[in-house]
Amino acid sequence: MGGFGVTHSWCWAFIILFWMSGLDTVYGNLIRKNVDTLTPDEILNLQIALRNMQDDDGATGYQAISAYHGEPADCKAADGSEIVCCLHGMPTFPMWHRLYMVQFEQAITAHGATLGIPYWDWTKPMSHLPELVQHPLFIDPSGQKAKKNVFYSGEIKFENRVTARAVDARLYEASKEGQKNFLLEGVLNALEHEDYCHFEVQLEVAHNPIHYLVGGRFTHSMSSLEYTSYDPLFFLHHSNVERQFALWQALQKHRGLSTRPNCGLNLFHSPMEPFGRDSNPFPLTKDNAKPSSLFEYDHLGYEYDDLTLNGMSIEELETLLKERKSKARAYANFRLGGIKTSANVRIKLCIPTKDKRQSDNCDNDAGQFFILGGVHEMPWDFAYPYLHEITDTVNSLGLKLDSNYYVTAEVTAINGTLMPSEVIPYPTVTYVPPRGFEDIDMVNMDTSHLQFRKDVNTLTTEEEYELRVAMERFMSDKSINGYQALAEFHGLPAKCPRPDALNRVACCIHGMATFPHWHRLVVMQFEDALVARGSPIGVPYWDWTKPFTALPKLLAEETYVDPYTTESKPNPFYQATIEFLKADVHTSRQIDDRLFKQPSKGDHGFLFDGLLLAFEQDDFCDFEVQFEVTHNAIHAWTGGSEPYSMSSLHYTSFDPMFWLHHSQVDRLWAIWQALQIQRGKPYKTYCANSEVYRPMKPFAFEAPLNNNEHTREHSVPTDVYDYQADLHYTYDTLFFGGMSIRELQRHVEEAKSKDRVFAGFLLMGIHTSANVDLYVVAGGNEFSVGSIAILGGSKEMSWRFDRVYKHEITHALEALGVDKFAEYTLRVDIKDVNGTALPPTTIPAPIVIFVPGHGDFDVKFDEQHRSRKNADSMTKSEMDDLRKAMAAFAADKAVTGHQQVAAFHGSTKWCPSPDAAQKYACCHHGMATFPHWHRLITLNFENGLRRNGYTGGIPYWDWTRPIEALPALVLEEQYTDSHGESHPNPFYSGAIDEAGAATSRAPSENLYENLNLESIPNWLMRSFMLLKKEDFCDFEVQFEVAHNHIHALVGGTEAFSMSSLEYSAFDPIFMLHHSNVDRIWATWQALQKFEENPTIRPIVPSNCFVNQCLRLVSQVISTQMQ
Repeated sequence: MGGFGVTHSWCWAFIILFWMSGLDTVYGNLIRKNVDTLTPDEILNLQIALRNMQDDDGATGYQAISAYHGEPADCKAADGSEIVCCLHGMPTFPMWHRLYMVQFEQAITAHGATLGIPYWDWTKPMSHLPELVQHPLFIDPSGQKAKKNVFYSGEIKFENRVTARAVDARLYEASKEGQKNFLLEGVLNALEHEDYCHFEVQLEVAHNPIHYLVGGRFTHSMSSLEYTSYDPLFFLHHSNVERQFALWQALQKHRGLSTRPNCGLNLFHSPMEPFGRDSNPFPLTKDNAKPSSLFEYDHLGYEYDDLTLNGMSIEELETLLKERKSKARAYANFRLGGIKTSANVRIKLCIPTKDKRQSDNCDNDAGQFFILGGVHEMPWDFAYPYLHEITDTVNSLGLKLDSNYYVTAEVTAINGTLMPSEVIPYPTVTYVPPRGFEDIDMVNMDTSHLQFRKDVNTLTTEEEYELRVAMERFMSDKSINGYQALAEFHGLPAKCPRPDALNRVACCIHGMATFPHWHRLVVMQFEDALVARGSPIGVPYWDWTKPFTALPKLLAEETYVDPYTTESKPNPFYQATIEFLKADVHTSRQIDDRLFKQPSKGDHGFLFDGLLLAFEQDDFCDFEVQFEVTHNAIHAWTGGSEPYSMSSLHYTSFDPMFWLHHSQVDRLWAIWQALQIQRGKPYKTYCANSEVYRPMKPFAFEAPLNNNEHTREHSVPTDVYDYQADLHYTYDTLFFGGMSIRELQRHVEEAKSKDRVFAGFLLMGIHTSANVDLYVVAGGNEFSVGSIAILGGSKEMSWRFDRVYKHEITHALEALGVDKFAEYTLRVDIKDVNGTALPPTTIPAPIVIFVPGHGDFDVKFDEQHRSRKNADSMTKSEMDDLRKAMAAFAADKAVTGHQQVAAFHGSTKWCPSPDAAQKYACCHHGMATFPHWHRLITLNFENGLRRNGYTGGIPYWDWTRPIEALPALVLEEQYTDSHGESHPNPFYSGAIDEAGAATSRAPSENLYENLNLESIPNWLMRSFMLLKKEDFCDFEVQFEVAHNHIHALVGGTEAFSMSSLEYSAFDPIFMLHHSNVDRIWATWQALQKFEENPTIRPIVPSNCFVNQCLRLVSQVISTQMQ
């Protein structure tokens, strides 16, 4: 305080002269200094300027400027109610307060200040408030008498009150020796984030405790959103918050990353209230009222004396942050939104007890944070979670960071009232593994004995029939083990938390990280029921990511014909009764045309693209949100407005379609798990670590509520990751859009390399199902970018995602000719599935997120690997790529071209040697090396295609399955590419230059014989029987002869055809045929490995073929013996 009494007459005279000059424009940058380094003259200058400002009752006075932030409320909410103007809980928080600091700075300099707003660096150790604000009095310039310290408190004239402070001792204890400074830790946690959206959440919550630790429980204090800006300390605090924002931007430059925000882009073009009003007396803030003008601050007339943090330079700080991020850590994860008051949140860490008679141990403090709010606050919800680090607490209790514990929150309003626990969503635990961590691989096992899930469109007639019979038996069972009882697991009648609870909700988990785990179990329970009643396979999946024009016939046909009795019967997969309603109610469907909409280009429809975006995510919770919301579309588009349908959370599981849909949903999760293993990244749910230890109901219920011991033993989510080893089922393939896991990862990386723009929706329970139609609006034009579906009901569990669902709008901006950073808005129309319009405020307004292109160069690929897939599973774009490569291969007349490779098979130019007197064709037939030779020529063809731009392997034509036509790839003489241009199909026939001819085909009707147990052609029976041969030569004979039939059945009597050994290889279908021949040999090799060592996993293109063949062989043998 002694410095306040020092008088420098020349300095004082200069200040008076400056004030009397009436200047209201600041020239040059004002320096914002650390308040602890102010000189006595600078303190004197600020005291006089603030006193003058407080005495000014006009637009530049203290009362007017303070009111910008809080009361009296002067802004309007969407519903017309009065709210305060400050922006909190949204991406514009830093920009609004950046501009507010400039507003105050302009006002105080207009009243005589000669430097910028000092900052109070509360991240440093301290034992008291800054001297400038701490004492109620200071000595005036003449040194003759004490005067009021204008920085000690502020008047609130419209309420005739004065601000107060109740400084909490924790403000000073934060930096005591031996303790970790929680204020500094909060800032460091924010600065770690390279993505603005996450940084903003952490920064805002890190800034909140200062409000509470200074204001305490006083209403008219820093603790209150409405009155905080009337305390002069507010401006010193926020000068420091702005400095931390500037520090993050400096870090971003050092990292080589953008300093401008990448989320909330649609919020940046409207002038922020009240700065954009004509009543604003300062042109600088009025002209820069749009957030888009505030990404940088060079033009705003201020700079900081330094941008270090606790003495660390930018380089030193980045080194520290990288070190922190490399370690394993644990966080309490909070989904925060406005609660209409300020409140302190105390975090408790709970250790579950194994003794159900005792309560869990929750007597473990894990920190606290503060929510700044008020009655007139703007509605807000963070788009991303606030993560409060609890690593030290967990370690101190001797727990592993990823072990079984959870957190709770005690919320106390600033008036001391303990608030209901549900005032904020319950917190979860997020575990972040150390850098480079990988989950252990799933068990490498023999899958031949597992339940086998197939694409519903590939089911054989027998499989469809036996599946229907099993379903009929299941539906006829009216016991606790029957269909109705299982269908009730998902929705109504509500059974959770207990069937006898007073207030019950549906047990299904939606809008939470364990959505995939719960639905994996419910499909498994359905599968167990069908298998127990005679189904030969697991639950087939309906792959709705492919373009299609009709529902699968297993679901679509109201009746079916019994293949044995020819009797017409009701199809049990068409609909089901809902018996607990006792009103003769059946499920029904209302198919939306969007379900059958064909992609405008290639095979990428909304559902396909939605899943691709989900597969990009390498954090489970990021994946889960995209995955779940995309899955909702099938519910909406098949149920429509029908009350007892797929679109109702309450009744969806009664529709038999639900099970095939969710078998596909589970397969998609399995694909993501495989992608994570390919990437070398975790596939477990660490982002919601506490949730995976909570037993899922009703699976966890004891008998008779759940009689399935299989699901009861796996009711804890941690027990369902390895679906093959633990749950005993597998899928025929994990291909997606015809792509293997490696190919899919490449495709994902290609998508991620491009700049993209998304609309981000924060979704939460609205107690009904609804469709949200999204439009981008710019320059008077509007562009529809599709819709998202919300699945819900009045009895749903309370849910709220902790991060936004992203819906791409890049193409919409391109169509409108609008840059991502330009001015445009988003509009939503929300309708209940029953057609009732819902207000746009039903869900938080979407924000625009820009994701710059980048590649994941850490993912390693085997460059020699290529996947050979079923020709029938190829997408149109893949066929186009293959045809383009084949045309180039055929056009190559050099030794690397198709003519040369095809001639290897039948030409008599080279064997036994090119200079031999008598030569013969080089191909091996009728000898043990037939498979080996043809494996090599198939590889030669494949390399030729890859030299000409194709990245995959030669597809195989699986002629062991029922055939109605040759593969689409080879069938048409002309094909239309993705640009609508017609081209000759190079797979339709092949030129034979040496003969001056082209190949032709004469397929026999015998090729298309239906495959059933009563009439399997002898040649095809041999192809199955050969797999039973344990001696290679026994196998080879059967194998080769079976293969010969395809040559004969396709070529017929044509001279230049598959029937001719000399010219066979010139027909492009030869490649597809021998890709399958090679696959059958690989299958036999896999079977041999099984017999030698059942634990060895076969390295085969599709181990499902082994299962199919083994089952069919057994059936054939038993049929022949009868």
